[in-house]
Amino acid sequence: MYLAAFEKKEVKTAETNWVNYYEEKNYKILNSKKSLGGTGTSERIHTDEIIFSEAKKYTRRVDFRTNSPKIYGAAVSQRLLEKACAHMRGIAKKNTWTSKENCINFAKTCSNIKEFRNAKNGAYHASMKNKWLEEIYKFLKSEKTLAMSSILLATKDL
Repeated sequence: MYLAAFEKKEVKTAETNWVNYYEEKNYKILNSKKSLGGTGTSERIHTDEIIFSEAKKYTRRVDFRTNSPKIYGAAVSQRLLEKACAHMRGIAKKNTWTSKENCINFAKTCSNIKEFRNAKNGAYHASMKNKWLEEIYKFLKSEKTLAMSSILLATKDL
């Protein structure tokens, strides 16, 4: 069996000629013309350094994906995307409110129920979803309790 070694440019030129030939004969070409000449080589075009230097140009993943789709795709296929995008904003942090202990510890830092509910960090919603509110409210005072205790303190001073 005879195998000839071709340069990538030669492969692309030959493949483009064949695609044009069949298009002229009204064949429907299924492959994208952008992928012509792809030889399936094991040689990496986008090294780690290229991926990381390109990713550093962007502050959001969506910009990286939109403006450098081939390098973004290389980062995905080489499993480097998380590391390459670590400096970018908008990477969601893991939910820290999956345990009751974390919610209780946060509740202990709040002065009242209203502060806990309005913290907008997910602790209240996680507690509500998991039906932990009754237990967590034991560590918090309500607005009414605070008002009553301030009235009592004020009358005590008189």
